[in-house]
Amino acid sequence: MPVSVLLSRVGLAGYATADGLLDDGQDGRGQEAADEKRATGPTGRRESTSLRLIRDAVIANRVKELHGHACQVCGTRLQYKHSPYSEAAHLRGLGFPHDAPDELQNLLCLCPNLPALPPNSV
Repeated sequence: MPVSVLLSRVGLAGYATADGLLDDGQDGRGQEAADEKRATGPTGRRESTSLRLIRDAVIANRVKELHGHACQVCGTRLQYKHSPYSEAAHLRGLGFPHDAPDELQNLLCLCPNLPALPPNSV
């Protein structure tokens, strides 16, 4: 398969590579685009400190087992590589402003499609 077809499939139509520079002359600037220097080396880094919520994997697995890995909203039960796949989602968020507890009563067993939907859309 030609690279141009592959790049087109992933939304990079008109590019010769995935480096972010258009093929010569396709951006209306002609030789100027070809003369641009390509970035080399790794992306810069900066040190940071953050606080992460500590979730209890045991209770997340427990809610999944209680419902047989079936989504409590739509009833879907997915299999992936011969094992059930589901996600544990909190009814009330653990972070600000809710600061809800990470406990079984605050969890739902969902298929992976539902947590990605915007709130109140289900």
